[in-house]
Amino acid sequence: MRCVIIARIPAPYRLHLYDALARELASRGHQLHVIYSGTSEYGRYWEVDLSKAHFTFEVLPGWYFRVGGVNLRVNRFVGARLDAAAPDAVVVGNYLQPTSQMAKRWCHRRGVPSLLWHESNPLSSRHRGVASRLTRRLLMRGFDGVVVPGDGALASLRDAGIRVHEDRTIVVPNVIDEKRFVESVKMTGSRRDEIRESLAVSPDLQLWLMVCRLEREKGVRGFIDELKNVEGVVCLVAGTGSLYDALIRASREARLPVRFLGHKTEDEIVELLAAADCFVLPSIRDPSPLAAVEAVAAGLPLLMSTRVGNVWDVLIEGVNGHAFDPGNPSSVKHAIEAMLSHDHSDLFEMGCASRERHQEAFSTAMTASRFADGLEAIANLR
Repeated sequence: MRCVIIARIPAPYRLHLYDALARELASRGHQLHVIYSGTSEYGRYWEVDLSKAHFTFEVLPGWYFRVGGVNLRVNRFVGARLDAAAPDAVVVGNYLQPTSQMAKRWCHRRGVPSLLWHESNPLSSRHRGVASRLTRRLLMRGFDGVVVPGDGALASLRDAGIRVHEDRTIVVPNVIDEKRFVESVKMTGSRRDEIRESLAVSPDLQLWLMVCRLEREKGVRGFIDELKNVEGVVCLVAGTGSLYDALIRASREARLPVRFLGHKTEDEIVELLAAADCFVLPSIRDPSPLAAVEAVAAGLPLLMSTRVGNVWDVLIEGVNGHAFDPGNPSSVKHAIEAMLSHDHSDLFEMGCASRERHQEAFSTAMTASRFADGLEAIANLR
């Protein structure tokens, strides 16, 4: 069997999963080939080293443009490249992309099973009107199966009026490199006090960490505003974006217990995770962020928005964290107060629960095996 995945651009957070899937497929005598629509797009300029990838890949020439804040690509040679790849199954990401729709039509003409890789959830949907719902239904329909990270994405499909068949659904949560975010964080944990001291965070304060792009959909402003006059905590924000300067000004003017650290390397993020007491993700829209998985793998309690697609995949309310509605200030305030009510012993137990959650639901080996099983089953539909 030869499987082709059509993706927008090489994303660093996908390489680990693609490599794991490629190794699992190879162990069964199968192959994975990835076709990228481009190398970068607005707001995403990653430098990704594909030289050691365990899968074959290619980048298609094409046109890139933005409509209503949505990045779109058209690759007119996608049909020819699929002909050359001769796949037994095709996985297509982002149903809005013209290239994705072209690939779906190619699959229909050739009788090749196609799967939609869908990560959105109803609460993080950008458009919710009747016209939008009908458009989504039209573009999502016609695939032979779906690949989803969890229940939130399934709910989004049903919300769009798409019938989902259990035997044609592959659940593939976002996974991380365990060596990096489990073992490295544990090793770095021995320097926890040293790192906190270098950050000028006293032992009696809870250190909350937020790692995200500083854009409106990440909900940072609404969350930090609720920290005004809150004591016992310092919130560190790692990341940059168009709101960086504005958020710094707002934080200083309101004298919030928040510090913006700018861009941080992966090694620096590992140190911050090892030093933190809690991970915060207040997104207004966020389909299935890998940062949440990294946080539970690192053994951190969570403060998460209910509009994050994988919130209920990583968070068990009151066990390893607290959830809140970012559009409801009283909900945000209640979650903040709940987290601050926990002592160090509570936080330790919640962190242990997060690690257990990661082991149960986000194992790379388990996910790659499940993905391969599903692809084999779909390919047999031919």
